[in-house]
Amino acid sequence: MNCNFLNLTPKDINTTYGFIALFDILGYRDWIKVNTVEKIAIDQKNMKRMITTNVESQLNYALQKDIIKILSYADTFLIYTNEISDTGFQTIMHACRGMFEAAICFALPIRGTVTCGEFYACEDMLTGKPLLEAFEKEKAQDWIGCWISDVCFEKISDEEKLRCEKDKIIARYAIPFKNRTVKEVYAYNWADHAIQNPQDIDLNFLIEKSFLKKPQTHGLCKERKIRNKIRNTIAFYNFIKSTKR
Repeated sequence: MNCNFLNLTPKDINTTYGFIALFDILGYRDWIKVNTVEKIAIDQKNMKRMITTNVESQLNYALQKDIIKILSYADTFLIYTNEISDTGFQTIMHACRGMFEAAICFALPIRGTVTCGEFYACEDMLTGKPLLEAFEKEKAQDWIGCWISDVCFEKISDEEKLRCEKDKIIARYAIPFKNRTVKEVYAYNWADHAIQNPQDIDLNFLIEKSFLKKPQTHGLCKERKIRNKIRNTIAFYNFIKSTKR
């Protein structure tokens, strides 16, 4: 067997510094068990098409450069930018909004993390320490939401951070973890957009009927762990709602 094609060197690898957003579909295993492969493929392809159209294509066109890329495999969506800057952070925040809009539309509960650093990315591959950090932080959370790593705020200007807080894009919040602890960090504020839109203002509809519109298809409705996630998600929604009074 000829293995000469494997003789790559570090000079052959061009790494990227950028932001990474990782999102997982919760209850994916049970969702697969009770649905046909056609149903699963259609929902995931439509979800990715919606995100690609509303986020990747629009932002790259508006900025006149290929700044963002979206990858998906099984229950995981990976979104990354090719620069660390205020513009890169704004772009990844737009991507988070697109993910939650798509999740509500397709009744798929999601959980995610945003971080940044050096990684290698090509057409169908992404690897590096920021990706490992994103996986670890995503798995640790016990809610439907998105944790933004503190390292992101070390890479953007104070003005951009203040703008995101003022515009309710991010929120300081005690995120709940599976080990029954909480940590006050920054979260992506998906709830503010829901509150701003009258058609989404019904809390029961937003979380119970939209994130889990058809809970029986996920096989998790009766399980305590998903109820904890729903309860923790409702608490975040109510917290954001209380700050607007």
